[in-house]
Amino acid sequence: MNMSIFKLKKFYIILAVVLVGGSVVYGQIKKANKPVEYETVKAERGELTQTVEATGKVESQSDLSLRFEVPGVVERVNVIAGAKVRAGQVLASLKLSELNAAVAQAQANLDQKIAGGTQSEKDYYKAVLDQAAADLENSQIVSSAYEDAVSALQTSLIKLDDGLVQADNILGIDNTSANDEFQALLSVSDLNKLNSANSQYLVAKNLVAEAKKKVTPLTSASVEADIDVAFSVAISAYQQMNLLLITVGEVLNYSVTGVSLSQTSLSTKKTTIDTTRTSVNTQLNNLTNAKQEVADAKVTLKIKEALYNQALANYQNKINPVREVDIAAYRAALSQAIASRNKAIIVAPINGVITSVNKKVGEFAASSEEAIRVFVPHYEVKVDIPETDIAKLKINDVVAITLDAFGDDIKFSGQVINMEPGSTDISDVVYYKVTITINDSEKDIKPGMTANVKISTDFRTSTLSVPLRSVRTNDEGKFVKVLKDGQSVDMKVKLGIRADNGRVEILEGLDEGVEVIISTK
Repeated sequence: MNMSIFKLKKFYIILAVVLVGGSVVYGQIKKANKPVEYETVKAERGELTQTVEATGKVESQSDLSLRFEVPGVVERVNVIAGAKVRAGQVLASLKLSELNAAVAQAQANLDQKIAGGTQSEKDYYKAVLDQAAADLENSQIVSSAYEDAVSALQTSLIKLDDGLVQADNILGIDNTSANDEFQALLSVSDLNKLNSANSQYLVAKNLVAEAKKKVTPLTSASVEADIDVAFSVAISAYQQMNLLLITVGEVLNYSVTGVSLSQTSLSTKKTTIDTTRTSVNTQLNNLTNAKQEVADAKVTLKIKEALYNQALANYQNKINPVREVDIAAYRAALSQAIASRNKAIIVAPINGVITSVNKKVGEFAASSEEAIRVFVPHYEVKVDIPETDIAKLKINDVVAITLDAFGDDIKFSGQVINMEPGSTDISDVVYYKVTITINDSEKDIKPGMTANVKISTDFRTSTLSVPLRSVRTNDEGKFVKVLKDGQSVDMKVKLGIRADNGRVEILEGLDEGVEVIISTK
C-alpha cells in the first residue's frame, strides 16, 4: 500500500512538472509570435531655434579690443588714437581686392539672372522642350501594358476553374459523388485539415466567381481603373486557390489507404494536386508580373512627364520674367560674399574713443592680434563655451541676458563681440572664452553680478524636423528608422541644425508626415 501511495504521488509530481513546463513553452511561443510595436512620431515642419546657454560674471570694461576675423595685410587705417567714433563706422580694413571681386562676381550673377536668358539659351531650351514633348506624345507604353494585362487576366480564368475542379474531386463539395468511394479515408489522422479545406474551398469558389465577373467583360478599350480592380480580385482568387490546394494536399497526406483507396491511387491524387498547384502558382506569377509591368509603365510615363515638365519649366524660366524664388540662391550667394568681405573690415560696435592703433598699412594682421583698442565704458559678460558649441557662434550674434540680482522676468539684450581663438581646459573639457557686451540699460548693473546668457545662433522657419533621439548612426552616416506597412525601414538622412527643443533639422532623406520610429515597445 505504501508503494502504491508513493507511485501515485510520483505520478502527480510528474504531471505538475509537465503542465508547468507546457504553460511556460506556450507563453514563450505566444510572446514570440506577438507583432512588434513601435513608438513613432511624424516628421513635421515648423520653426526651429538653436541657442547656446552659459553663465558668467558681469565685468566693467572701459576698453574694447578689436580684431580682424580673418588674417591678411592691412590696406586701410581710417582712425588715429584719440579720435571719437560712432557705432557702424569703418575703422580699418585688410586688402579687399579679391573679396571685392567675389562680391562683384556674385552681383553680376544676380544681375544676369534678373535680366533673363539670352536668345541662344532660349533656342536651346525650346529644342529640348520640343523633343520632350515628342517623346511624351509618342509614348504608348501604359496602354500597351494594359492591353497585355487584359490578355493575361482572361487566360488566367482557365487555371482557376481547373483548381476548383481538382480540389472538388477530393473534397466532394459541389460534385458530391466525386469522393464517395474514399471519403471515409480522408484526413483520418487530422480531421481539422479536412474541415479547413472545406471552408477554404467555399472562399475560393466565391473569389473565382468574383474574378470572372470582373475579368470577363474586359477588352482593350476598358478603363484602367476597371483593369486594376480585376487584377486585385484575380490575384486574391489565385492566392486563395494556392492556399486551398496546399490544404487539400495536407488532407491527402493525413489520409489512409484502404480497399477503396490504394496507395497508388492516393499517390496519383497527390501528384494531381501538386501539379495543379504548380500551374496555379505559375499563373499567379504571370499575373503578378503583368501587374508589375503596368506599374513600371506608369513610372516610365511619369519620368517622361517629369522630363517634359522640367524642360517646360527651364524654357519658361528663360522667356518669362524672373521670379523672386528663382533668384533667392543668387541673392544668398551675394550675401555670403559680402559677409566674407566684412570679416576683413573692422567696424566700431558702439560709440567710443580710439585709445590705440596697433597695426599700420602694409603690416600683416593675424586674427588673434589686437588691431585697434577703443575706450567704451560699458559692461560685459565673459563666458566659457564648450568646443561642442563654439562652432555655432559668430560675432554679433544676438544674446538674451538675465541677471540673478534682478530675476528672470527682467531681460537685457546684448551681442557677441569677441571669441578668443585660444582654448582652456576645465575638468578635461575644452572651452573657449566668449565676450558678450550688455546693451545700454536703465537698471543699475554692477560688476560681479551673476549673468545667465542665451545666445541665439540659428533659426529656421517652416523646416522639416524629427526628435534628435530618433537619429541613429552607422558606417554610412546618419539614418532614421521609419514605419512602412508595419515594418521598420532604415532611411539615410542629412541633418541640419540641432534645436533647443530636442529636435534636429532634416535637410534630405525624409518627407513631411513620415512615421519615424523612436523606440520599440
